[in-house]
Amino acid sequence: MTLRKSATGAVSLQNALDTGVALLRNIPPYGHREMLVLFAALSTCDPGNIFDSIKEAKAAKIRVSLVGVAAEVHVCRRMTQETGGSYGIALNETHLSDLLLAHAPPPPALAGNTGAELVCMGFPDKGPDAPASAVFVGAEARLCAGGYVCPRCAARVAELPGECHVCALTLISSPHLARSYHHLFPVPRYDELQPEQVFDLIGIQQQQLQDSHHTAAAQMQGEQQHGKGVADGLKGLETKHQGLKHKREGGVKGPPMKKQCVTKDGGSGAGSGLLGLQGIGEVPHALYCFGCLLDLAPPAVNRVQLQGRPGPPPPMVLQCPQCKHTFCFECDAYVHEQLHNCPGCECAQQQQSLQGQAAAEGGIS
Repeated sequence: MTLRKSATGAVSLQNALDTGVALLRNIPPYGHREMLVLFAALSTCDPGNIFDSIKEAKAAKIRVSLVGVAAEVHVCRRMTQETGGSYGIALNETHLSDLLLAHAPPPPALAGNTGAELVCMGFPDKGPDAPASAVFVGAEARLCAGGYVCPRCAARVAELPGECHVCALTLISSPHLARSYHHLFPVPRYDELQPEQVFDLIGIQQQQLQDSHHTAAAQMQGEQQHGKGVADGLKGLETKHQGLKHKREGGVKGPPMKKQCVTKDGGSGAGSGLLGLQGIGEVPHALYCFGCLLDLAPPAVNRVQLQGRPGPPPPMVLQCPQCKHTFCFECDAYVHEQLHNCPGCECAQQQQSLQGQAAAEGGIS
């Protein structure tokens, strides 16, 4: 026998407000105090004056929003206006879903909550995981490897996010902070590249690769010629010295100087380097995902039709509009839904900071 239970009786909006105020009253001032009510009745049966409960919610700085699936009720409109919330009536299932999803992003802070104090946080470094580096970790003093080192007191904690058991510093990692505040600094949406754009991007990368190889070959050849010239000059001085020595000793001519030949097939220096660059035009093009190194280059059969049938579909290629790195579909979903940080932009910022530090050190030295 199956028992089916459903909500019955009269609805009380005042009881819901009192319960919400009691639960949200202890939220810190820098947090969001918000209530979302799904209302399906045309009236409310309250034990007291509901306007007193509305005043308490307003005094506690609680924003009350309501989504109704029936007709509009005056007391609901009054409650949302007093507390700074929103009131919407769903017209159909799609509109109901849109009204509910509109409350997913956190609302803007109220005017009275903008003067919140800063929260001190630390970003610890991860300790080595080698068994030989095992130390006592956490307040329980468990002997294990790894853990995270507190930047203030250098104590080891087991996991993040957490609190240091020595100095009580809040410890957190960058991904955790990004997940908490990703609505303030969202990752830009990646642009999907069409097959023609993918082939153009591959051609640009191949041309850059050829230019870099030719530049390296020219530098190598210049260094080889410079080194050969210096060696010839030293050998010339040595030959002249030997000739004068033999001439003084009896008029015997000095030993003939050997010629240094550089071959393409077995020599050292520029010969072997140029031999390796003979097939530079035949370097296979490659387009990889910056996140997982998945090969994103479409197969050659995608350009033509084979016996009236198209080739295998090319993988989806997406590009960051800021750092111009390419990503696959799975990495795009992971970056925007879980990580909330673009790996290409983070690496570019790190490289810029390292270059700035190197330039500053060079200027000081």
